[in-house]
Amino acid sequence: MKKIEYCSEKLSLWNRASFGNVQRCLSLAQEKLRMAHQNDPLSLNRQQIQLARKAVQQWLQRSEIMWKQRSKVLWLAEGDRNSKFFHHKASQRKKKNCIKGVKDSTGMWQVNEERDRVITEYF
Repeated sequence: MKKIEYCSEKLSLWNRASFGNVQRCLSLAQEKLRMAHQNDPLSLNRQQIQLARKAVQQWLQRSEIMWKQRSKVLWLAEGDRNSKFFHHKASQRKKKNCIKGVKDSTGMWQVNEERDRVITEYF
């Protein structure tokens, strides 16, 4: 248990150092960008606006990474159970990877056996 607690502490420190409070920092960066546009409506000081935009982009990217990681954590938590959610996600890929039909050389949509024939003729 001590090792798990130690690992949890280290991960929390890493999270704060790497991401900080992403939503708060994103809001602050957006506010700085808005103020830069208000203070310079003719965009005479482009460097300041570009720096503010770059900061907003950086925080948006961090936010996206954070949510992507959280979704994977949810997936692992829900996926380990024999749940409806897990079965739905597992079968989703099978549905997505199925070729339902193809267009032949005349531009006609072919399905089932005709689809197989078109694929065989092509290769």
